[in-house]
Amino acid sequence: LMHRNLNDFRSPYTLDENEVLKWGPEAIFSDETGTSDFGSLDISDPSIRTIDLDFDKRIDVMRPFDFGDGTGGVEYIYNRPAKENGIGAFESRTVFSGGPELPADWVADEAKFDSPNPMIRFADLADLNGDRLLDWVTLAVVGQEVWIDYWPNANGGNWASRKSTERLLASGAQADDFRFMDVNADGLTDLVRVDAFQLTFWINTGADQWSDPIVRTDAPPFTKGLTVLRTLDVNGNGTPDLFWDNSALPKQSLPKGTPTYSYFDFVGDLKPNLLQVIDNGIGRRTLIEYKSSVEDYLAALADGHPWTQKLPTPVDVVARTTTSIGLDLNADGAPDEYHMDTSYFDGFFEVIEKEFRGFAFAQQIMRGDDYDPETGATVGGT
Repeated sequence: LMHRNLNDFRSPYTLDENEVLKWGPEAIFSDETGTSDFGSLDISDPSIRTIDLDFDKRIDVMRPFDFGDGTGGVEYIYNRPAKENGIGAFESRTVFSGGPELPADWVADEAKFDSPNPMIRFADLADLNGDRLLDWVTLAVVGQEVWIDYWPNANGGNWASRKSTERLLASGAQADDFRFMDVNADGLTDLVRVDAFQLTFWINTGADQWSDPIVRTDAPPFTKGLTVLRTLDVNGNGTPDLFWDNSALPKQSLPKGTPTYSYFDFVGDLKPNLLQVIDNGIGRRTLIEYKSSVEDYLAALADGHPWTQKLPTPVDVVARTTTSIGLDLNADGAPDEYHMDTSYFDGFFEVIEKEFRGFAFAQQIMRGDDYDPETGATVGGT
């Protein structure tokens, strides 16, 4: 079951459950039924993670285990194409330390996802080197330092030798204060630390290096064990937000005026690394503004003409271009500008290849200058 997110960008950082947080009616996400053989895995087990091991664009499952002496292995469950009855097939494979799939420096008790000492160390999957493959990451707090090491993903359930990133200073931190998320959507997973009313994050700059810490002291309340944190794209701008759910806290324990639900958008409306200006050097200059495809999707929904096809994730699209040529041809005292606004409809996602293929059609409105030579008046034209 699912509830559609109907939040329409009206609240950038806080969500009030009575006024702003809006969800659509309950709907069926999938009506497929049947049983699947997951081998010995319990899908709710905290020791497992989902990952596309063989890059067939189907989600697989992995679970590391240890024998208590530093050795162990990994159980893989591969998601195979559906059979004729429509029920998926699953194939199990187990590899052990000392074998070719796991490097010699792989340590089973450090690599477990259900760490017995989460305040000291934990492991997870994250793309630390930017190759679009999830690496096997271990984070440990050693004194006042945070040590982050990883085994690079080497394809198909194989892992390369251990690499270490730059050590970070984090006074008074515990390992479970941290989480990995790509806050600026550049393909490199960054590091976030959450405290009671403070948010600290380090940008992954590549080559196993981190930026200086960026600190925000206006974070929502956080109580370990009660506050639920989730990584969600709440406002549909295509980048992950950090979402606080304080519904388990008594209302009187929250500062006055503090909402139950809040989120932090790390990048704002404009996603990084987008082309914004084209200048030909001889007078013609074009400014480019962007928006999320979600804006057009919601606008069509509100107008009573919902998209006939939908996209699984937001796409950044050009909202407006403003072109100037550096001349005042109509002598109104201001450089001439030409605006073109674009709206998009029916985004198409190819489900077999898992690729975004564009939109069924787009509407463009071009605005220039309406000039009356008799009065000399200039007004915005279309």
